[in-house]
Amino acid sequence: NFDDNYVYSLSYMIKRYQPYDIRLNYSKGFRTPSIKELFYDWYGHSPAIVGNQNLLPTTNDYFSTSIQKFKQNHDFSFELFYNNVKDMIGGIYVDVNDDDVDEYQYTNFNNILFYGINTHFNIKNGNNTFKFVYNFTNPESDNQSALQLISKHSFRFNWLRTIIKEKLDISFNIKYTGEKFAILNSE
Repeated sequence: NFDDNYVYSLSYMIKRYQPYDIRLNYSKGFRTPSIKELFYDWYGHSPAIVGNQNLLPTTNDYFSTSIQKFKQNHDFSFELFYNNVKDMIGGIYVDVNDDDVDEYQYTNFNNILFYGINTHFNIKNGNNTFKFVYNFTNPESDNQSALQLISKHSFRFNWLRTIIKEKLDISFNIKYTGEKFAILNSE
């Protein structure tokens, strides 16, 4: 139903600035709607969830450039990315049956841009390993519904402490995700 489509990626790594590796990436994505997104009708759920047989496949063009350094006891990476998504599949609240009751229905959102930064830092010091991860994602779309549940900022910290080698470790994790929003009915 969705014709043939090619999914591919190209990556180029520059190693002449050791110990730093520089990567340039491009990938072309393609995702067909799932059976659930096309045909699912669940009126026993509140709100009802309704499929949409008119969904188009999602395509995207993803570009990134990154620098990374790997050493025995520490490593880091820093990546800039840009993702142009067309016909992204998501959900909206609509009155499907014209009965003044909104249902959640799958739809396509046109031209959503995502760009941002992904970074991590990992260090091992004796019996301790620390990992920091920070992500910044800035989505842009003319349709606010397409931006639901997307957080601009996320942060993760992990501390792993070896107490008895190969027998007992202690792990401490912190996660933070920035503000998100959801549109329920017209609010």
